[in-house]
Amino acid sequence: MKIYPFSAADNYLSNQALEKGLDWIREIRDKAGNQMDICVDCWGRFDFPSAARIANSLEPYHIMYLEDAMLMNTPQACARYLCSIHLCAALPNFLIMESNYWKYTHQFPYFVSNVPVPEGGSVAPPEQPGIGAAIKPELFRNGDAMVETVARL
Repeated sequence: MKIYPFSAADNYLSNQALEKGLDWIREIRDKAGNQMDICVDCWGRFDFPSAARIANSLEPYHIMYLEDAMLMNTPQACARYLCSIHLCAALPNFLIMESNYWKYTHQFPYFVSNVPVPEGGSVAPPEQPGIGAAIKPELFRNGDAMVETVARL
């Protein structure tokens, strides 16, 4: 069962909102036990501290996966999350990764070169160095990108 139990007016999840979301999980576990897998999707709503609290709070309930717990507009926080396909390919006990047909066939190729595309239900990490993808340079030339320096070496 995939559910969306956590919500907040802003990107911070209060203790009260956390407990309200956990009530959904507890109710499922109370009624179905471990006979049902629980998947939790947060729709990329929360700051890093809230996402970490959600993940830690869900551990005792043995959920199948936690999806999109964190906002994707903070490069520093995203860097703490690791590159998904590379990490998953290296983990021998990896189970599942969601993919979105529209994004990898229509949206991502507009912005990024070498977009990994699932084949036969699996996706392989790119063989290029680093994460294997690069932001397309024309985005910087045609005004579609906003450039922000987040760190200097």
